[in-house]
Amino acid sequence: DLSPRVSAIPFPLDVSTSSRSGHDLPPVLEGISLDMEPALFETLQLVLLSLPVGTRRKVQLLIKFIKDISNNHCLTLQDNRENRYVALDELCDCILSAKDEYLVDIALSHSERINLVSMMIDNESKLFRIPDDFQARVENVLIDRRRTKLEFDDNSPSMAPPAPNFCQRIQPEVYSAQMKDTNSALRSLLDDIINNTRMTVSERDKKLKAFEKNHPSIFHERFPVKVKKPEGGFLHKIFRSRNE
Repeated sequence: DLSPRVSAIPFPLDVSTSSRSGHDLPPVLEGISLDMEPALFETLQLVLLSLPVGTRRKVQLLIKFIKDISNNHCLTLQDNRENRYVALDELCDCILSAKDEYLVDIALSHSERINLVSMMIDNESKLFRIPDDFQARVENVLIDRRRTKLEFDDNSPSMAPPAPNFCQRIQPEVYSAQMKDTNSALRSLLDDIINNTRMTVSERDKKLKAFEKNHPSIFHERFPVKVKKPEGGFLHKIFRSRNE
């Protein structure tokens, strides 16, 4: 026998073909006619679109998971129940929970929630698609807001534009003190790299090269650059050639 909780689970339901199949819509969708179908789908699309990206993706993956289980004829979850019924019965509340604060006023029963999730499964590709005119409608709203703002600015010529904010200047002595502390910390870091016995030679060389590249002045305090003495001019070359 089927569980009482799933006695009202419908057959696979596609709202766009439900009227042609000769079956009635499940109780939770009663009163929805074909004329209301675009509005129904757009409403559900926008509700799903309003979810956080991570939550929306998890809901979609869970619905696809239930759909894959339902269509897997090589898998038998229970001998006396179809996979679709078992998956819906066990996982429906993960999508629509009776304790959800947003469903307090609706008070859907378990079977009604299963009916609604079943409809979402059979129409998953449509429900998780962004409405065709959604982007255009958002752009129109933004254009209207910009136009309203421009009209408001034009009607208020006496209002001076807000002064730009710049970084707050600090006193030279404060800057010097901060620079001194920074250089002291960099010197300590360089000493730590040199004296760290846990590093391999290649690791130390790599860190020293990176330090020299980013802080050459501090690095050359510890490892001065050897300046090559310039050779003499023409006379120096003559004397050197004679000695050779």
